[in-house]
Amino acid sequence: MLREQNGLVFCRALDERVWLNTKNSRADLKRKEKTKMAEQDYLRLFLEEKTKTFQEELEKQVAQKVVEVEQSMRDKLSEIERLLTEARQIKLPPKVKIEESGMEEMAHNQLQDLVDILGACSRNKKTVMLVGAAGAGKSKMVSQCARVFGKEFYPMSIGAQTTKSDLMGFMNAQGEYVTTPVRMAFENGGILLLDEIDAGNSGTLTILNNLLSNNEIMFPDKKVAKHPDFQCVCTANTYGRGGTLEYVGRNRLDAATLDRFVIFNVHYDLDLEKYLCKNDWYHNVIQQMRNNAEKYDIKIIISPRACIDGADLLDAGFKVKEVLDMVVFKGVSDDVRSKILEGIDLKMPKKK
Repeated sequence: MLREQNGLVFCRALDERVWLNTKNSRADLKRKEKTKMAEQDYLRLFLEEKTKTFQEELEKQVAQKVVEVEQSMRDKLSEIERLLTEARQIKLPPKVKIEESGMEEMAHNQLQDLVDILGACSRNKKTVMLVGAAGAGKSKMVSQCARVFGKEFYPMSIGAQTTKSDLMGFMNAQGEYVTTPVRMAFENGGILLLDEIDAGNSGTLTILNNLLSNNEIMFPDKKVAKHPDFQCVCTANTYGRGGTLEYVGRNRLDAATLDRFVIFNVHYDLDLEKYLCKNDWYHNVIQQMRNNAEKYDIKIIISPRACIDGADLLDAGFKVKEVLDMVVFKGVSDDVRSKILEGIDLKMPKKK
């Protein structure tokens, strides 16, 4: 019994130990769960704080970027408004429709007048002499007229050494006829351009009288009938009455030759010049130089070539004074130079 009692006592003690161990295990588990929950709460609070800070920083950066973009857009809109204002003030040169291609291209503002003159042929076709300063665009206008009418274009330069054979052709040593632009235009039709006719010899040019007046003329090989579409246009820097201070090499033309031409005066098209120059500051400098030359009655040619070529040289990196020496002054005296540059600021503005 004692053993049993001892055994019973022993069993109860063992049960109590197991119970105590179980109780301790549950307490440890609860502590671990509380610790884990505390860690999760801390992590959640930490992430929430970080997320909030990140969102605030992000919102701040986005707001700053929005301000920058808005300012940039306002600046661009202001620039566009400025350019539109300038564009409204720019008078673009007219365009001419080219018959052969249907395309349009920029043209001299007097081109339409020349087209109307050449087209006024209800009684007879007009022979026109374009008179104007060097670089005014006379030859280009004639070329465009030919394309407007859809006719062949036959250009020929005239000089002091131009001979009758240069104009009418000749028979070579093999007995073959050597043709010329004059013959091709006269026989086949088209617009013949005699460029700088006032540089030619007046005695030689009198053969044009027969060419312009008659429907048939003798060439070295045979008699040729004038084509119905033949028209002759000449260009000159003078009115055929001899040289001037600017054009000393020009000759007097025979009065009978001059009588066959309709005289058409060609001036500089400043809008076209400005459009081709694409440098408003330099174009303004050229205009001021022309005004000063006129003011002091200085005989110097400041043509659109000086404007367009000068703009190209400026783009190539040459200095303003170097460019003006190359395209305008060309060795003139210091006195002339100072008068032409009077009151002109040659400091080129910086590009935006």
